[in-house]
Amino acid sequence: MPRPLPLTACLLLLTAQLARAQDAPLVVPAASELEHLLMHAAQHAPAMLAARARFARADAADVEARLILSEDPELYGQFGRRRNAEGRDLELQIVLQQRVEIAGQRRVRRDVAARLRERVEAELQASWAEVRWSVERLYELARVARAQLDFAETVARFQQRMVEVAERRRALGDVGAREGHLARAEL
Repeated sequence: MPRPLPLTACLLLLTAQLARAQDAPLVVPAASELEHLLMHAAQHAPAMLAARARFARADAADVEARLILSEDPELYGQFGRRRNAEGRDLELQIVLQQRVEIAGQRRVRRDVAARLRERVEAELQASWAEVRWSVERLYELARVARAQLDFAETVARFQQRMVEVAERRRALGDVGAREGHLARAEL
């Protein structure tokens, strides 16, 4: 099923129609600019920006999964006075805790991060394919619009020439005024 035209394609076609109506030049990129347009879209298309952001998050998750110690150590300290049989004394307690994964959690985290990275890479490639398809399609639509505009200008010049020929023939007495009016009506 054909996909509907995106808003940018509709705007480009509308611009072509307005340019034709106002005799304004339509700016359409040359064939050599397609690669430049693709590079620009790869850097600035919203779909590519979002895909790269997801890729950066997956990359960070991969780095985090590779850490040997997944959490920071915790250090606690307590001190205070305590009564004992010998009298009052100062008591000090320092505790250092570090979580150590011994049941394969690190390997599972690495596997999950690797799968996430693969999925996000596939999404990035799919986003690029979609953006590339859109840019190439819009580029071809612009080329077609330019060709249609050129053709319309050629037809208009030809019809103007026909009016001039009909007027000259009428001035020479070869044909009547009706031929000139018909030529102007076709214009």
